[in-house]
Amino acid sequence: MPNTVDFLNKYRELETAAIAKYNFERDGRAITNIMNMRQFAAYKADLSYCKEIRNLLTHNPKIGDEYAVEPSKSAFDLLDKLISIINNPPLCSTIAIHTRSLYYKSLDDYVLPTLLDMDKRNFSHVPILKGKKLLGVFSDNCIFSALLSTRKVSVDSNTKFLDFIDFLPIDKHLSEEFKFAKYSSMICEIEDLFEASNKSRHRLGMVFLTKNGTPNEDILGAITPWNIIGQY
Repeated sequence: MPNTVDFLNKYRELETAAIAKYNFERDGRAITNIMNMRQFAAYKADLSYCKEIRNLLTHNPKIGDEYAVEPSKSAFDLLDKLISIINNPPLCSTIAIHTRSLYYKSLDDYVLPTLLDMDKRNFSHVPILKGKKLLGVFSDNCIFSALLSTRKVSVDSNTKFLDFIDFLPIDKHLSEEFKFAKYSSMICEIEDLFEASNKSRHRLGMVFLTKNGTPNEDILGAITPWNIIGQY
């Protein structure tokens, strides 16, 4: 059955791609290794099944002159998809909120209507930009910090973000943090940032994307935890 031989070749192609991309040892564990990687979690069960088929075909190859099992088209499709992911990993720009769609404000904008918008849209963070550069982020953390600092917070129809200027910079947030990454970063790199924040006492609110991943550049987009979750 040519289909079975093609499957074994495709499986070896996946192993070779994984070894080359992730510097795995050539110890026969390349497929097991990618099964345990977070970016392949959604494919773990199906890949495990393909691994069982491969082992069966390798160790008990034929009955008479024929292979006992012929892999399905879906098995081929899975291997092709994983090879594509490894060789052309998905970039964070494919799931990011691009600047043209980003909900942001300037220092001269009013706080109260923004709070109402945040509640209506279920937004937890609002970037504050000057031009296309980040000045800070507004969140409930800012209000809490202002309350601790001044013992009094008043928000009325005249309150602007300028009134919270001392609490907007990203290094002034008490229990949350914000990161910068290259616009060309892989999604798995951004996932690593959120994963690391889960182990710290500072929650990662957003990752801002710039050309070179530095804070003094124009913002090209942003990624929230919801963007990470939404891809699965």
